[in-house]
Amino acid sequence: MERKSNTMYACVCTRYGPADKVFQPQQDVPIPSIQDPLHVLIANKRTTVNPSDCKQRSGNLQLLTNHEFPLVLGQDFAGIVVSVGSSVTKLKVGDNVFGTTAPRNSCAAEFVLAMEDECAIKPPNISWDQAAAIPTSYCTAWRGLFHPSYGNLPVHPMDSENTRKLKVMIVGASGAVGSAAVQLAIQVAKVEVFAICGAKNADYVRSLGATKVFDYLSSNYEIYLQDNEIVFDLILDCVGGDTYYHFLHPYLNPDFSNALYVTCVGPVLHAGSKRITYKTLMRTASTLVPRYLGNLMPGQFNSRYKIYLSFTTQNGILDQIGTALEQGLFIPRIDPSSPFPLEEMGKAHLKVETGHSAGKVIIQVTPD
Repeated sequence: MERKSNTMYACVCTRYGPADKVFQPQQDVPIPSIQDPLHVLIANKRTTVNPSDCKQRSGNLQLLTNHEFPLVLGQDFAGIVVSVGSSVTKLKVGDNVFGTTAPRNSCAAEFVLAMEDECAIKPPNISWDQAAAIPTSYCTAWRGLFHPSYGNLPVHPMDSENTRKLKVMIVGASGAVGSAAVQLAIQVAKVEVFAICGAKNADYVRSLGATKVFDYLSSNYEIYLQDNEIVFDLILDCVGGDTYYHFLHPYLNPDFSNALYVTCVGPVLHAGSKRITYKTLMRTASTLVPRYLGNLMPGQFNSRYKIYLSFTTQNGILDQIGTALEQGLFIPRIDPSSPFPLEEMGKAHLKVETGHSAGKVIIQVTPD
Protein backbone atom coordinates (compact mmCIF):
# COMPACT_ATOMS: atom_id res chain seq x y z
CA MET A 1 0.00 0.00 0.00
CA GLU A 2 1.38 3.43 -0.99
CA ARG A 3 2.15 5.68 1.93
CA LYS A 4 0.37 9.03 2.14
CA SER A 5 2.50 12.17 2.06
CA ASN A 6 3.54 13.66 5.41
CA THR A 7 3.15 10.30 7.14
CA MET A 8 5.66 7.95 8.73
CA TYR A 9 6.12 4.37 9.86
CA ALA A 10 5.62 3.83 13.57
CA CYS A 11 4.83 1.04 15.99
CA VAL A 12 1.61 1.98 17.74
CA CYS A 13 0.35 0.73 21.09
CA THR A 14 -3.41 0.32 20.71
CA ARG A 15 -4.44 -0.25 24.34
CA TYR A 16 -3.20 -1.34 27.76
CA GLY A 17 -2.36 -5.00 27.84
CA PRO A 18 0.18 -7.81 27.24
CA ALA A 19 3.20 -7.05 25.11
CA ASP A 20 2.29 -9.62 22.45
CA LYS A 21 -1.25 -8.27 22.00
CA VAL A 22 -1.16 -4.48 21.86
CA PHE A 23 1.40 -3.37 19.24
CA GLN A 24 0.52 -2.61 15.65
CA PRO A 25 2.96 -1.29 13.01
CA GLN A 26 1.36 1.50 10.98
CA GLN A 27 2.48 3.26 7.80
CA ASP A 28 0.25 6.33 7.95
CA VAL A 29 1.08 8.02 11.28
CA PRO A 30 1.34 11.80 10.76
CA ILE A 31 4.89 13.20 10.84
CA PRO A 32 5.12 15.71 13.73
CA SER A 33 5.69 19.32 12.70
CA ILE A 34 7.75 22.01 14.37
CA GLN A 35 5.52 24.12 16.62
CA ASP A 36 8.05 25.68 18.98
CA PRO A 37 11.11 27.83 18.10
CA LEU A 38 13.27 25.35 20.03
CA HIS A 39 11.88 22.22 18.36
CA VAL A 40 14.16 19.83 16.47
CA LEU A 41 12.81 17.24 14.03
CA ILE A 42 14.91 14.08 13.83
CA ALA A 43 14.89 11.27 11.26
CA ASN A 44 15.11 8.50 13.81
CA LYS A 45 17.30 5.42 13.46
CA ARG A 46 17.06 3.80 16.89
CA THR A 47 14.97 3.76 20.02
CA THR A 48 15.01 1.53 23.10
CA VAL A 49 12.70 -0.31 25.46
CA ASN A 50 13.02 0.87 29.04
CA PRO A 51 11.24 -0.64 32.05
CA SER A 52 9.12 2.52 32.14
CA ASP A 53 7.80 1.68 28.65
CA CYS A 54 6.66 -1.73 29.85
CA LYS A 55 5.04 -0.25 32.95
CA GLN A 56 3.14 2.27 30.84
CA ARG A 57 2.01 -0.30 28.27
CA SER A 58 0.84 -2.79 30.89
CA GLY A 59 -1.45 -0.27 32.57
CA ASN A 60 0.39 -0.66 35.88
CA LEU A 61 0.84 3.13 36.06
CA GLN A 62 -2.70 3.93 34.91
CA LEU A 63 -3.58 5.50 38.25
CA LEU A 64 -0.73 7.98 37.77
CA THR A 65 -0.56 8.43 33.98
CA ASN A 66 -3.74 7.64 32.06
CA HIS A 67 -2.82 7.50 28.36
CA GLU A 68 -4.95 8.08 25.31
CA PHE A 69 -4.64 5.54 22.48
CA PRO A 70 -3.29 4.93 19.92
CA LEU A 71 0.06 5.74 21.54
CA VAL A 72 3.62 5.70 20.20
CA LEU A 73 5.90 4.66 23.06
CA GLY A 74 9.68 5.02 23.34
CA GLN A 75 11.72 7.73 25.11
CA ASP A 76 15.24 7.36 23.66
CA PHE A 77 16.23 8.33 20.13
CA ALA A 78 19.28 8.49 17.89
CA GLY A 79 19.10 9.94 14.40
CA ILE A 80 19.75 12.82 12.02
CA VAL A 81 18.39 16.35 12.31
CA VAL A 82 16.14 17.20 9.34
CA SER A 83 14.59 20.48 10.52
CA VAL A 84 15.05 23.00 13.34
CA GLY A 85 13.02 25.76 14.93
CA SER A 86 13.86 29.42 14.46
CA SER A 87 15.61 29.75 17.85
CA VAL A 88 17.74 26.60 17.70
CA THR A 89 21.44 27.49 17.85
CA LYS A 90 23.24 24.35 19.02
CA LEU A 91 22.14 22.05 16.20
CA LYS A 92 21.76 22.22 12.43
CA VAL A 93 20.23 20.12 9.69
CA GLY A 94 22.40 17.06 9.04
CA ASP A 95 23.76 16.71 12.58
CA ASN A 96 23.84 13.22 14.06
CA VAL A 97 22.20 13.42 17.48
CA PHE A 98 20.98 11.33 20.39
CA GLY A 99 18.63 12.19 23.22
CA THR A 100 15.40 11.55 25.04
CA THR A 101 11.85 12.90 25.08
CA ALA A 102 11.16 11.59 28.62
CA PRO A 103 8.77 11.89 30.35
CA ARG A 104 7.03 12.15 26.97
CA ASN A 105 7.06 9.22 24.55
CA SER A 106 6.87 9.06 20.72
CA CYS A 107 10.31 7.64 19.79
CA ALA A 108 9.16 4.31 18.27
CA ALA A 109 8.70 6.09 14.94
CA GLU A 110 10.62 7.23 11.86
CA PHE A 111 10.52 10.88 12.96
CA VAL A 112 10.83 12.33 16.46
CA LEU A 113 10.11 15.88 17.60
CA ALA A 114 12.31 16.97 20.52
CA MET A 115 13.41 20.16 22.23
CA GLU A 116 16.93 21.39 21.52
CA ASP A 117 18.10 20.74 25.10
CA GLU A 118 16.85 17.14 24.86
CA CYS A 119 19.47 16.45 22.16
CA ALA A 120 23.24 16.19 22.00
CA ILE A 121 25.68 15.59 19.16
CA LYS A 122 26.40 11.87 18.73
CA PRO A 123 30.12 11.20 19.13
CA PRO A 124 31.54 9.75 15.91
CA ASN A 125 33.19 6.86 17.75
CA ILE A 126 29.93 5.28 18.96
CA SER A 127 27.30 3.39 16.98
CA TRP A 128 23.64 4.28 16.58
CA ASP A 129 22.80 1.41 18.94
CA GLN A 130 25.16 2.76 21.59
CA ALA A 131 23.87 6.30 21.17
CA ALA A 132 20.26 5.24 21.75
CA ALA A 133 21.26 3.20 24.80
CA ILE A 134 22.62 6.25 26.62
CA PRO A 135 20.06 8.99 27.35
CA THR A 136 17.52 7.78 29.93
CA SER A 137 19.89 5.46 31.80
CA TYR A 138 22.87 7.79 32.03
CA CYS A 139 20.83 10.94 32.71
CA THR A 140 18.98 9.10 35.50
CA ALA A 141 22.27 7.96 37.01
CA TRP A 142 23.80 11.42 36.54
CA ARG A 143 21.07 13.08 38.61
CA GLY A 144 21.53 10.70 41.53
CA LEU A 145 25.30 11.10 41.52
CA PHE A 146 25.89 14.75 40.69
CA HIS A 147 22.80 16.87 41.34
CA PRO A 148 23.41 19.19 44.33
CA SER A 149 20.21 17.98 46.02
CA TYR A 150 21.24 14.31 45.78
CA GLY A 151 24.70 12.79 45.44
CA ASN A 152 26.48 16.10 44.84
CA LEU A 153 29.65 14.31 43.76
CA PRO A 154 32.39 16.36 42.07
CA VAL A 155 32.55 16.34 38.26
CA HIS A 156 36.07 15.62 36.96
CA PRO A 157 37.82 16.59 40.23
CA MET A 158 41.51 17.40 40.18
CA ASP A 159 43.70 14.63 41.60
CA SER A 160 45.26 15.53 44.91
CA GLU A 161 47.19 13.49 47.44
CA ASN A 162 45.50 15.46 50.23
CA THR A 163 41.95 14.74 49.08
CA ARG A 164 40.16 11.78 50.62
CA LYS A 165 38.78 9.47 47.94
CA LEU A 166 35.02 9.23 48.36
CA LYS A 167 33.34 5.83 48.61
CA VAL A 168 30.05 5.09 46.84
CA MET A 169 27.80 2.02 46.97
CA ILE A 170 25.65 1.25 43.91
CA VAL A 171 22.72 -1.11 44.52
CA GLY A 172 21.50 -2.85 41.35
CA ALA A 173 24.82 -2.22 39.65
CA SER A 174 24.32 -4.45 36.61
CA GLY A 175 21.09 -2.86 35.35
CA ALA A 176 20.97 -0.07 32.79
CA VAL A 177 20.92 2.74 35.37
CA GLY A 178 23.14 0.92 37.86
CA SER A 179 25.89 0.13 35.36
CA ALA A 180 25.72 3.72 34.09
CA ALA A 181 26.12 4.90 37.68
CA VAL A 182 29.16 2.67 38.25
CA GLN A 183 30.87 4.04 35.14
CA LEU A 184 29.99 7.68 35.79
CA ALA A 185 31.04 7.46 39.44
CA ILE A 186 34.43 5.95 38.59
CA GLN A 187 35.24 7.81 35.38
CA VAL A 188 33.66 11.22 36.00
CA ALA A 189 33.55 11.60 39.81
CA LYS A 190 36.78 9.63 40.39
CA VAL A 191 35.37 7.84 43.45
CA GLU A 192 35.80 4.30 44.73
CA VAL A 193 32.75 2.17 43.92
CA PHE A 194 31.33 -0.83 45.75
CA ALA A 195 28.43 -2.65 44.12
CA ILE A 196 25.57 -5.07 44.73
CA CYS A 197 24.12 -7.14 41.88
CA GLY A 198 23.33 -10.68 40.81
CA ALA A 199 26.17 -13.21 40.84
CA LYS A 200 25.92 -13.84 37.08
CA ASN A 201 26.69 -10.17 36.41
CA ALA A 202 29.46 -9.75 38.99
CA ASP A 203 32.31 -10.13 36.50
CA TYR A 204 30.75 -7.50 34.24
CA VAL A 205 30.47 -4.99 37.10
CA ARG A 206 34.06 -5.74 38.16
CA SER A 207 35.14 -5.05 34.59
CA LEU A 208 33.68 -1.55 34.94
CA GLY A 209 36.13 -0.89 37.77
CA ALA A 210 34.14 -1.63 40.93
CA THR A 211 36.43 -2.27 43.91
CA LYS A 212 34.18 -4.92 45.45
CA VAL A 213 31.04 -6.60 44.10
CA PHE A 214 28.56 -8.35 46.40
CA ASP A 215 25.91 -10.92 45.48
CA TYR A 216 22.48 -9.50 46.31
CA LEU A 217 21.29 -12.92 47.48
CA SER A 218 23.94 -13.00 50.21
CA SER A 219 24.19 -10.86 53.31
CA ASN A 220 27.97 -11.34 53.55
CA TYR A 221 28.50 -7.77 52.45
CA GLU A 222 27.47 -6.64 55.93
CA ILE A 223 30.20 -8.78 57.49
CA TYR A 224 32.73 -7.46 54.97
CA LEU A 225 31.80 -3.83 55.62
CA GLN A 226 31.94 -4.32 59.38
CA ASP A 227 35.26 -6.19 59.34
CA ASN A 228 36.86 -3.61 57.08
CA GLU A 229 35.21 -0.61 58.76
CA ILE A 230 33.91 0.70 55.45
CA VAL A 231 31.42 3.57 55.33
CA PHE A 232 29.97 5.34 52.31
CA ASP A 233 29.68 8.97 51.31
CA LEU A 234 26.81 8.08 48.99
CA ILE A 235 24.58 5.04 48.48
CA LEU A 236 22.65 5.06 45.20
CA ASP A 237 19.82 2.51 45.08
CA CYS A 238 18.67 1.60 41.57
CA VAL A 239 16.45 -1.29 42.70
CA GLY A 240 14.08 0.17 45.29
CA GLY A 241 12.24 -1.43 48.16
CA ASP A 242 13.19 -0.81 51.76
CA THR A 243 15.42 -3.78 52.56
CA TYR A 244 18.64 -2.19 51.34
CA TYR A 245 17.89 1.08 53.11
CA HIS A 246 17.58 -0.65 56.48
CA PHE A 247 20.68 -2.79 55.86
CA LEU A 248 22.93 -0.04 54.49
CA HIS A 249 21.85 3.11 56.32
CA PRO A 250 24.20 2.28 59.25
CA TYR A 251 27.12 2.35 56.77
CA LEU A 252 26.63 5.99 55.75
CA ASN A 253 29.72 7.93 56.74
CA PRO A 254 28.95 9.44 60.19
CA ASP A 255 31.74 11.99 59.78
CA PHE A 256 30.41 13.34 56.46
CA SER A 257 27.23 15.36 57.00
CA ASN A 258 26.32 15.23 53.31
CA ALA A 259 26.38 11.43 53.12
CA LEU A 260 23.01 10.28 51.76
CA TYR A 261 21.01 7.23 50.79
CA VAL A 262 19.54 8.17 47.39
CA THR A 263 17.06 6.06 45.43
CA CYS A 264 15.74 6.55 41.90
CA VAL A 265 12.97 3.99 42.52
CA GLY A 266 11.61 4.52 46.02
CA PRO A 267 10.41 2.25 48.82
CA VAL A 268 8.44 -0.01 46.44
CA LEU A 269 10.64 -2.73 44.92
CA HIS A 270 10.83 -2.24 41.12
CA ALA A 271 7.97 0.26 41.43
CA GLY A 272 5.44 -0.11 38.62
CA SER A 273 6.30 -3.71 37.80
CA LYS A 274 2.97 -4.50 39.46
CA ARG A 275 -0.16 -2.39 39.22
CA ILE A 276 -0.04 0.80 41.29
CA THR A 277 -3.15 1.04 43.45
CA TYR A 278 -4.42 3.48 46.06
CA LYS A 279 -3.18 0.97 48.62
CA THR A 280 0.30 1.14 47.06
CA LEU A 281 0.26 4.93 47.22
CA MET A 282 -0.90 4.96 50.85
CA ARG A 283 1.76 2.44 51.84
CA THR A 284 4.42 4.48 50.04
CA ALA A 285 3.28 7.70 51.72
CA SER A 286 3.30 6.04 55.14
CA THR A 287 6.97 5.21 54.56
CA LEU A 288 8.11 8.45 52.96
CA VAL A 289 6.43 11.01 55.23
CA PRO A 290 8.14 9.91 58.46
CA ARG A 291 11.39 9.33 56.59
CA TYR A 292 11.45 12.85 55.21
CA LEU A 293 10.54 14.21 58.63
CA GLY A 294 13.46 12.12 59.87
CA ASN A 295 15.73 14.12 57.55
CA LEU A 296 15.23 16.97 60.02
CA MET A 297 16.52 14.96 62.96
CA PRO A 298 20.07 15.39 64.30
CA GLY A 299 23.01 13.00 64.08
CA GLN A 300 22.41 9.27 63.99
CA PHE A 301 18.65 9.75 64.05
CA ASN A 302 18.67 11.53 60.69
CA SER A 303 17.09 9.50 57.86
CA ARG A 304 19.65 10.84 55.33
CA TYR A 305 17.25 9.71 52.62
CA LYS A 306 16.39 11.21 49.22
CA ILE A 307 14.22 9.94 46.38
CA TYR A 308 13.93 11.11 42.79
CA LEU A 309 11.78 9.62 40.03
CA SER A 310 12.77 11.75 37.05
CA PHE A 311 15.78 13.32 35.38
CA THR A 312 16.67 16.27 33.22
CA THR A 313 18.79 16.84 30.12
CA GLN A 314 19.13 20.55 30.87
CA ASN A 315 22.31 22.37 31.88
CA GLY A 316 24.33 20.51 29.26
CA ILE A 317 24.15 17.12 30.98
CA LEU A 318 23.79 15.19 27.72
CA ASP A 319 26.64 17.19 26.20
CA GLN A 320 28.90 16.27 29.13
CA ILE A 321 27.94 12.61 28.76
CA GLY A 322 28.61 12.85 25.02
CA THR A 323 32.07 14.29 25.68
CA ALA A 324 32.88 11.44 28.06
CA LEU A 325 31.70 8.94 25.43
CA GLU A 326 33.92 10.54 22.79
CA GLN A 327 36.86 10.28 25.21
CA GLY A 328 36.14 6.56 25.58
CA LEU A 329 35.55 6.82 29.32
CA PHE A 330 32.65 4.37 29.24
CA ILE A 331 30.38 2.40 26.94
CA PRO A 332 26.78 1.27 27.44
CA ARG A 333 25.90 -2.38 27.85
CA ILE A 334 23.60 -3.61 25.06
CA ASP A 335 21.64 -6.84 25.09
CA PRO A 336 23.18 -9.30 22.58
CA SER A 337 19.78 -9.92 20.94
CA SER A 338 19.57 -6.25 19.91
CA PRO A 339 18.58 -4.61 17.71
CA PHE A 340 14.99 -5.76 17.29
CA PRO A 341 13.16 -4.53 14.18
CA LEU A 342 10.43 -2.00 14.91
CA GLU A 343 7.68 -4.47 14.03
CA GLU A 344 8.92 -6.78 16.83
CA MET A 345 8.32 -4.23 19.57
CA GLY A 346 6.22 -6.78 21.48
CA LYS A 347 9.11 -9.25 21.63
CA ALA A 348 11.43 -6.51 22.83
CA HIS A 349 9.00 -5.56 25.61
CA LEU A 350 8.79 -9.19 26.72
CA LYS A 351 12.58 -9.37 26.83
CA VAL A 352 12.71 -6.38 29.18
CA GLU A 353 9.79 -7.07 31.50
CA THR A 354 10.68 -10.73 32.08
CA GLY A 355 14.13 -9.66 33.31
CA HIS A 356 15.94 -11.73 30.68
CA SER A 357 17.82 -8.87 29.04
CA ALA A 358 21.55 -8.47 29.57
CA GLY A 359 21.82 -4.78 28.80
CA LYS A 360 19.76 -2.16 27.00
CA VAL A 361 17.29 -3.52 24.46
CA ILE A 362 17.56 -1.57 21.19
CA ILE A 363 14.94 -1.12 18.46
CA GLN A 364 16.08 -0.47 14.89
CA VAL A 365 13.64 2.04 13.43
CA THR A 366 15.35 2.58 10.08
CA PRO A 367 18.50 1.07 8.49
CA ASP A 368 21.90 2.72 8.95
